[in-house]
Amino acid sequence: MSTTTTTTITDPAAIAAFNRGPVTTTFTPPNSCLSILTLNSNMYFGYGGPSYYFDHDCYPSSTANAVSSGWSLYYYSPAQCPLGWVQATRMTESYGAQDTFLSIGASTTAVLCCPSGYFFDIHNSCSNGCASGILSTSTTLLYINPQVNQNSWFSTSATDPSTITVSVSDNGYGIWGSGIPVWWEESDSTLFTSGPPTTSSTPTTPPTNTATVPPPNPTYPSGLSSGAKIGIGIGIPLALLIFGIVGFVCFRRFRVRRRVESAQPEQQDAFMPNPELQQAFMPKPELHGEPAPRAPAQELAVYSDDERHGRDSVVHYELSE
Repeated sequence: MSTTTTTTITDPAAIAAFNRGPVTTTFTPPNSCLSILTLNSNMYFGYGGPSYYFDHDCYPSSTANAVSSGWSLYYYSPAQCPLGWVQATRMTESYGAQDTFLSIGASTTAVLCCPSGYFFDIHNSCSNGCASGILSTSTTLLYINPQVNQNSWFSTSATDPSTITVSVSDNGYGIWGSGIPVWWEESDSTLFTSGPPTTSSTPTTPPTNTATVPPPNPTYPSGLSSGAKIGIGIGIPLALLIFGIVGFVCFRRFRVRRRVESAQPEQQDAFMPNPELQQAFMPKPELHGEPAPRAPAQELAVYSDDERHGRDSVVHYELSE
């Protein structure tokens, strides 16, 4: 059985490589960062921009390029939470993901900022994950559906997003995203224009109905997307309904045709000449000069065209001697 080796980076210079820069003024992300989500196996906030990983407008600008492989290790320092975001959790001793962590000094305060209504995602393997469950009775979500092409995202227009309505009955339905980790030292308090940040005494916690929310799938779109599955889920019953209607119509036509075919012999028998009448008109052979007797007068029913078509109309002719 293999074991996972955990690495904790303690070198200050190596830790600083993951610092995206200071945020000394209050950062206010656009409303669209939370109101228009991104569909990528799950629903996410803060994605779908020009970058492959996230929307630059939804995060504070970076004055230093963090290493490309360190998305789960990035942080801002000295920095404070954006406007409308809350301190979801405080990190002590270390911060990171999976098998790599950054050491946090004793004099450093490190918190994870999440949008209001979101909580620290303890199921996520990264220390910067935020999540939110569907709390209202019915919620309509706006989202775009990006496609990956040569490490660039091409998506539906954010000015005309798609919609989906979900409710608390949709067990396990949640929204995920990357929060904003901020670090600061006590000596940084004079750098902030809005005053020094304060650590929340009550970090946000998951609401009770989101305890079963599964962790998000970090992989990028592959196979059938959720829209396609909905389409299939709607298309298959619709196709079965159409086939059922066509089959019913064909069955009705088949039954009508069988009735017509079964009725034809009876109609033919009804119009066959009467054998007795046939015999009455058959001439009898003459017996050696004996005149053939005439048949007694009978009444012959001749059926008109109306009778042949099911109407009671009979023309009577009398055969006289």
